[in-house]
Amino acid sequence: MQQRLFLACSLAGLPLASLAQTAPLAATPHFYVGLGVSALSYAPASSYSSLRHFGPSLTLGTQFTPRWALQVGATYSKRRDAASQSYAPSAGQLLTGYAYDNRLTTFTLPLLARYTLDSRSAHFHGDVLGGVTLLHTDLHATSSSTAAGQSPYLSDERLSVTRASLSLGLAARYSLLPRLDLLADGLANVTVTNSFYSFSDRFFFNLLVGARYHFGQR
Repeated sequence: MQQRLFLACSLAGLPLASLAQTAPLAATPHFYVGLGVSALSYAPASSYSSLRHFGPSLTLGTQFTPRWALQVGATYSKRRDAASQSYAPSAGQLLTGYAYDNRLTTFTLPLLARYTLDSRSAHFHGDVLGGVTLLHTDLHATSSSTAAGQSPYLSDERLSVTRASLSLGLAARYSLLPRLDLLADGLANVTVTNSFYSFSDRFFFNLLVGARYHFGQR
């Protein structure tokens, strides 16, 4: 009788033991830090609409599950454009000199959720990005116009613009080392706050290439 009872208990415990051995361990949240270079296709108060706004980028993130992560980034870019020229307002008139100096500083802060797609490769991974991007621009513009024999006309203007945008994009990652990834992110942004113009002023791209280091167990 005792042998039968012991055998029954042993058989009942086999599924539990098997489940304990095969059940995956719960994912432990860990942090990562990324460094890279970002290119912005447009900045408020800027006349450029191509990828000319380059700057260093820093990213801090938390990986909650093997698929879901939340990250915040910061990018700083600075651009200066200056030129001078002389022209004749009309035929026969004396030359007028014109000069300008524009200094543009841009801060970009994207707050993004990152979802990792299925991958059959142990090294290559794809992500979907979505969230909100804050864009702040400071412009200092000076200009002068001097006609022959007249006092120069001087202009000094300062402008600050802050906008919020909805962001959606894709990313590609390559696991170079167990804790180190190489990555490329691409975001499409649509401004939801004030805008100077129409579509051309509301829609812009943000590209980033860099590396990311993970802390803790991946």
